[in-house]
Amino acid sequence: MSEESLIREVEEEVRKEQIKRLWDRFGVYILGLCFVVILGVGGYKLWQYYERQQALTAGQQYVEAMELADQGKMEEAQAAFAKLAESSREGPKTLAILQEAALKASRNDIPGAVAAYDGIAADENAPPALRDLARIRAGFLLVDTATPDDLKQRVGSLIAEGNPWRNAAREIVALAAYRTGDLETANSLLSEIMGDPRASMGSRQRAQIVSALVTAAMAAKSATSSQAPAGGASETPAANHSQAPAAPAAPEAAAPNSGAAAPQAPAADGESNTSSAPAGNSNSSSE
Repeated sequence: MSEESLIREVEEEVRKEQIKRLWDRFGVYILGLCFVVILGVGGYKLWQYYERQQALTAGQQYVEAMELADQGKMEEAQAAFAKLAESSREGPKTLAILQEAALKASRNDIPGAVAAYDGIAADENAPPALRDLARIRAGFLLVDTATPDDLKQRVGSLIAEGNPWRNAAREIVALAAYRTGDLETANSLLSEIMGDPRASMGSRQRAQIVSALVTAAMAAKSATSSQAPAGGASETPAANHSQAPAAPAAPEAAAPNSGAAAPQAPAADGESNTSSAPAGNSNSSSE
């Protein structure tokens, strides 16, 4: 045996001794770490399987509730959606509440439906898209009763350019503005809907219909305001003839001349001269 081979054998024995010492010292910890990793991976896979089963169960319950609604069994469908909303996780739970609120709205339970939609809108764990959808649906339910300020508070932030619900929010606020007589705001919002290249065909058609009503109302309002000065000018001479010379006696003088006030109604149609002349003659004869 050469000197080099002897040295190699000695070095191998030394390495084996070092490895044995390391194993005796840390072997238990290494085995424990391996066990923990295996247990963690197994637990994670088991949790994934449980989540899939829960999702499948919730999906099946959702489909069954929808079938009840399609069959016209509204009470049973609403109860099924309520049960699903209580027992399910966040995604199916939000969908179930949306459907439950829609069923309440179809049965004219507007306060209950709005409360359900508001609950979704206030739920920070719900998906943002579904929260915005709940705000839009609640806005459409309240468009005939709520004030424009209330509706702006609900859906005003959705009007921003780039928001997928912007045209629905514009339509809600525009309808409320038209209902309360704010024709300029309604016309502006409807014009934005019709000018939006990404607006759906249904939104544009509804905007065109309401815009025609708003335009007609604005024209009628303009015509009424333009006729108001003419009516006021025609009534002034008659009032001056019928009143007594003294200013304090004006309320008393107006009562006897009530017969002269009746012909003044057509003054807005251009008959102010013919109506004021008899009034003047009657006063002169009485004097």
